[in-house]
Amino acid sequence: MLQPLLSPREHEVLRQIAEGQTTQAISENLSIDPRTVECHRLSIRRKACILGGKTALFQFARRYFRKLNGGGGRKPLKISMLDLVLFI
Repeated sequence: MLQPLLSPREHEVLRQIAEGQTTQAISENLSIDPRTVECHRLSIRRKACILGGKTALFQFARRYFRKLNGGGGRKPLKISMLDLVLFI
């Protein structure tokens, strides 16, 4: 069984990225520092092997949520390495 690759907080940040939220908006929504959001973004990009910056991460997030939820719903996700390989 594959273990989830992203933490619950990273899942939430990725969901909000897919919705087009800015770093500032995500930090306000989650009551965390904007630098923490940037750390989560970097961690997600590293785990998903995304070489680009914010635009590449946004595109990945949109594709991922579209595939799983048929349009970016809010149901909880479990992202595994296999999922990431299939969606990159």
